[in-house]
Amino acid sequence: MKSILRGGLITDDDKISDRQVAFLIDAARATLLRQQINKGQSLSDNNVQTIKCLPVSSTDTSFDSSIPLDCKVYKTTQQIPKPIEGKNKDLITAIGSSEFGGFTYEFIPYTRVPYATYTRFKRPFATLFNNYIYVIDAPYIENISVTGIFEQPNDIVNYDDCAGNACFDWDSTYPMSSHLIDPAIKMVVEELSLAIKVPQDRTNSGNQALEEQSKSEEGGGKV
Repeated sequence: MKSILRGGLITDDDKISDRQVAFLIDAARATLLRQQINKGQSLSDNNVQTIKCLPVSSTDTSFDSSIPLDCKVYKTTQQIPKPIEGKNKDLITAIGSSEFGGFTYEFIPYTRVPYATYTRFKRPFATLFNNYIYVIDAPYIENISVTGIFEQPNDIVNYDDCAGNACFDWDSTYPMSSHLIDPAIKMVVEELSLAIKVPQDRTNSGNQALEEQSKSEEGGGKV
């Protein structure tokens, strides 16, 4: 990315950091995916990531008085990364047991929880509240997996599977559909070009002002 911006030349003192570039790529990806959602287009699984092993613990229902006291509720011991929002819902695409072929839970928006807990035909479901996943009316569980489209894919480095292997690292394939790559690169290059240009323009404007002031003072000093 920096090579494109610099015309193939990268120096050790380049003020554009890799972290800045990574942040802008994430932002461009999120923007493009939201645009697809707003147009009613489906999103490819190439954009999703899975946190394979999230420990949960039994908790009470004090976080929401609308949930019946006799409900069995499990809460993840860790918060999950912020998912991308689309059409009034968080893009969590699947929640289930960490075991292959295990039980899956319907994911519903938090605002629907009061209605789901009083439905006539109850079944386990999951929701997101304060970045914690809650599994409600479920049988005993120890770990769950969470699949979704997250705003910053690199946040998944903080999670592993139940065997201790990282769910994502710098060598992992970046979760973005191939047709979004060129538009994302264009957006990032434009953003970085602007960031480079603005300080230079300010410097030039400042130098010009100093030159004009100097000429004025010199002119004023003549007899």
